[in-house]
Amino acid sequence: LEQIFSYLSTSDILQSVRRVNQFWYQISFSKRLFKNVSFAEWEHLSDENISRFLASIGEFVENLDICRCSSLSSQIGLKSILNCVNLKYLNLSDTACDDLALLHILKCCSLLTHVDISFCNDVANASVWSRYIPSGLCKFMTRDVRVNLFDIFLHIQLETRPKLQETTLKSEDFQLANESSLILADEFFTWLDSIMYLHIYDDNIDNEDLLERPIVLSNLYGFFAHKVRISDKVVQALAEHSPKLEIFSVDSCTQVTDVGVGYLAKRCPNIKVLNVAGSQSSSANPICSGTLTNNGLFSISSYLTKLESINLMACDRISDEGILRLQMNLRFLRSLVLTGCISLKNKTLIDFVEACPLLEEVDLTECMYFNHYGLRKYISGLPNLRNFKSSSCPMIGSLFLQDSDFTSPPNPFPLHNPNWHPLSNLRNLDLSFCPRLDDRALSYLAVYCKQLIELNLYACSEISDDGIEDIVNECKQLESLDLSCCRSKRSQLTDKSLEHIEKLKYLRELYLTGCLLFTVDRIVNLASNSPNLRTLQKRFDVHH
Repeated sequence: LEQIFSYLSTSDILQSVRRVNQFWYQISFSKRLFKNVSFAEWEHLSDENISRFLASIGEFVENLDICRCSSLSSQIGLKSILNCVNLKYLNLSDTACDDLALLHILKCCSLLTHVDISFCNDVANASVWSRYIPSGLCKFMTRDVRVNLFDIFLHIQLETRPKLQETTLKSEDFQLANESSLILADEFFTWLDSIMYLHIYDDNIDNEDLLERPIVLSNLYGFFAHKVRISDKVVQALAEHSPKLEIFSVDSCTQVTDVGVGYLAKRCPNIKVLNVAGSQSSSANPICSGTLTNNGLFSISSYLTKLESINLMACDRISDEGILRLQMNLRFLRSLVLTGCISLKNKTLIDFVEACPLLEEVDLTECMYFNHYGLRKYISGLPNLRNFKSSSCPMIGSLFLQDSDFTSPPNPFPLHNPNWHPLSNLRNLDLSFCPRLDDRALSYLAVYCKQLIELNLYACSEISDDGIEDIVNECKQLESLDLSCCRSKRSQLTDKSLEHIEKLKYLRELYLTGCLLFTVDRIVNLASNSPNLRTLQKRFDVHH
């Protein structure tokens, strides 16, 4: 039983296992269960509770994640980490960690190999703690922190200087290196030559900085840039000096065009993960835009035949021609993102089912021509599919399709078709903002997607209590269900849906915002009879 509990999260052990019976309660105190501890996003975790907890089991903890635990203080809560003398992985991102707290942690936890202090605004003076960085440190993430690698480099003795494998590079690193002596600058960039995964989020980095120091890139396996003004020349330099490159991500880097992607594809044929997503829409920039066109897809298809993941979000300049060419040589593809590619036809999207049979994750959000027949093909044709998202696809809906939309019999989900099989591996399904999705569609989805864990039906206004009943009766493993804003003039969810939902004994999250016919008594009764429910949202957040 203890071995089984070791696979559970810290939250499950502390809040669920201990409530079952006295025997389980006693086992839950076993120190061997807390090798990996995560309090990520526990906004109300107190200094007293974490201090008491780590004081009792700290010596057994090897991995600790307390990111976004904003309630912990640096003087008490974070200093309790000193009990974790065998700690190897530590995530402090977006906490109250300051220079002094980090100093004590680095001094006491000498086995650390991974540290993340991203978004820790109170960490500002590297000279206070740099000399105590463990020599075995491999990953050191400092996104949006007022320290840089060059300052850290200056305060670490040569014999104890760690060989970083993953880190964040900033504009200040290049500036300070250029202002120092040539020998010191060369020594700094030689030190960085061991980096395998490089992250750049600083849009102040100049293209010339990256071009002048290709030695930084020579051992890279993964390159990650987000909203950085890097050009095709930088991509070309990266390709020339990074023969081992397997991951290339330039999310929202709008100066990277077909030229750079084409050169990268030719020089780095071993790339397995490619992210060339364009700029996403926002209040300041309401238009999604990407620079990649069909020419870039031709290069990817011709040279990157080992691709396992591709992200083409907001690449609105690509067309069916480019996608059809892309499908020709991507037999190993497992993850596909085409969010915002609004011009792609339904048939083109369906062709991925036969072209890429190993697909596990698919995102077709805002693919306007994707319809119910396409949904059927993905469900029936991809047995490995685990996550599927087709949010904001207005053509999905069994009642609104014409017979001409189908190349096979018009029934979108043929119950007696011998070639149809249930998609037992599908775990997460997002059909939010599909206004034509109705009860008939839900009933068939329920029959063939019985292993669903998460289902998002936000703003699916045509569904009613009957559709929810079908989902609950068939998808008994559901842990998260979003029914927010499921209402229209013709149909609204009532308390009958809540009566059905009570049968979901594994339910953890339920979202009901905007469903006006639910009564308070029925919601309270649901919360009382759902022991695993952690989040219940109805116009406001209720934590049970």
